[in-house]
Amino acid sequence: MIIPFLDGFLGFSKVPITWLIILLNVFFFSQNYQLSKQCTDQFQQWYEDEDFMYSQGQIYRQFAKGREVANVKRVDVLGILAFSDFDFLLKAPDMNFSGDQVAIKDWREDLELFQSIKGFYPPMYFGVSAENKDILSMVSYQFFHEEFLHMFGNLLLVLLVGGFLERKFSGLTVFTVYILGGAIAAFLFIHWQGATAAPLVGASGSLCALLGFLFVVSFFEKTRLMYVILPSPKYMGYVFVPTAYWVLWLCMMEDFSGLISKPASLSSGVAHLVHLFGFIAGMALAYIYLELAKRKGIASLQKT
Repeated sequence: MIIPFLDGFLGFSKVPITWLIILLNVFFFSQNYQLSKQCTDQFQQWYEDEDFMYSQGQIYRQFAKGREVANVKRVDVLGILAFSDFDFLLKAPDMNFSGDQVAIKDWREDLELFQSIKGFYPPMYFGVSAENKDILSMVSYQFFHEEFLHMFGNLLLVLLVGGFLERKFSGLTVFTVYILGGAIAAFLFIHWQGATAAPLVGASGSLCALLGFLFVVSFFEKTRLMYVILPSPKYMGYVFVPTAYWVLWLCMMEDFSGLISKPASLSSGVAHLVHLFGFIAGMALAYIYLELAKRKGIASLQKT
């Protein structure tokens, strides 16, 4: 295992803005965890209900007639895909479909309950989706995580990368790259792929913006990585590697291994395309930063 350790785990007094970002993420997670879990558990029951998913799959095939998705052979898979189709969830309950009308009636009642519960689902009002894609949501989604491990992994790297950049530049730089980079990533994502009924949440796009910024401003600089082969002093330690090498390696490992991964829940899962757009946004912000610094005649871009 290799971790970009950089300046290590810096305290609040040294990197207050980075810690503020982390604390905001933890706050929103802790305040909404129980409600998110209750909603997710209920959603999971629908995914595991074979009768409901079969009925929804048959109905969705009729709704999507003429579209490529309608060619999916497995009816249960169609039932899952239907949950991400905003037009289907909006229009289908009032449309007429052929088939077992008793089963369709039961499906309508279950879908109505699903929509009701979805209205209380925190990722729906913090995240970016077809129902919620304004500027505010493109900021709020960066501070909300549905799962602890998802949040922990993101915030660990935000602390290490953000802390390094805050010490080297400023807290304002880190905050600007985090917010703008994450917002640009979401904007490009929904205009490239299209917003769906599944909400986009998490700090991954913002983290990748920080990595993109670091990639440009410290391209040739050797930065510290921590390697752990075995939990023993003989098999763990530090190595200094040019930033460009390990950032590209990390992005190859994390974001080019797949396109979009969606778990069996309403959430959008890991959107690797958002990571890519975040990285590009961070690079662009770095070039803007360097150009502004050059025009102002700053001899050194680093803090003294």
